[in-house]
Amino acid sequence: MIILVIVLSLALQLFATFYALYLIKKTEIFYSWVFISIALILMSYRRSVSLFRILSGHPELIDVKMDILGLFIAVFMVLGVSGLGAIFEERKKNSEKISLLLKEKENLLRETHHRVKNNMNIIQSLLGIYLKNIKCEEDRDVINEIRSKILLMERIYSQLLKDESYTDIEINKYLTELIQKIREAYSLVDNLKIKLQLNENIKIKSKNAYNFGLIINELITNSIKYAFKENDNGLITIEVIKENNNISIKVRDNGKGIGKDFCYGVGLNMINAIVKQYEGEMKIYNDNGTVVEIEIDYKKLA
Repeated sequence: MIILVIVLSLALQLFATFYALYLIKKTEIFYSWVFISIALILMSYRRSVSLFRILSGHPELIDVKMDILGLFIAVFMVLGVSGLGAIFEERKKNSEKISLLLKEKENLLRETHHRVKNNMNIIQSLLGIYLKNIKCEEDRDVINEIRSKILLMERIYSQLLKDESYTDIEINKYLTELIQKIREAYSLVDNLKIKLQLNENIKIKSKNAYNFGLIINELITNSIKYAFKENDNGLITIEVIKENNNISIKVRDNGKGIGKDFCYGVGLNMINAIVKQYEGEMKIYNDNGTVVEIEIDYKKLA
């Protein structure tokens, strides 16, 4: 009778061991099942010792109560391993379903961004064609303003598609492309240079990228339109510095500077409103040209 108990206990423990090893591949969880398998192998060894003692003619050396208890433990181990295996398999199936749903969502989001980007390019192209037929300088400025706003949004979608990240925008890439598009929109000649400086690779949330780009766009276009006389050798410098959880934006030009009767126009009032929205500060002063400094808490953008 005791031999049957030991053999059954040993068989159940070995079954649980091999099933645990099988679950490594099934659930893709390695260390947990390996440790469980090792524990089961050690328990099987204990049963094997008892079986060997009986077969070698020394039944008095075995502990019957412990071997019977071992049978119950083996049954519980089989049930436990089976239950855990079912839980982990179900979790893996759910994880695969979630991954599939996320992939479908990502593909849908990418397609949406792509279509929006294409629509914005079409609108910009139409405005560009319309601009060629406009002679009035004021009307041309209005069209360029509209194009620049559309350009900001188009650059955001373009970078989201390139980076395949739908939450964060790299400022360096974003502003570099934005500056190039501004140069093209205003047909800037080589004697007007725009320089971008960052102290590190800064990322901000895509939902804040439009406002950030709008600030830079307005300050650059203001310098282009008002700071320089025709044929001036102009330089516009954009510095974006992240330090002590603050973002410092400094846009300076070497133009004529601001006059004594200077006051905020529509563009600067809009920038000031955006800065206050992020609980930041803005100041404008002369220093061999116009300088605009903006301080914003990085946590508000990131």
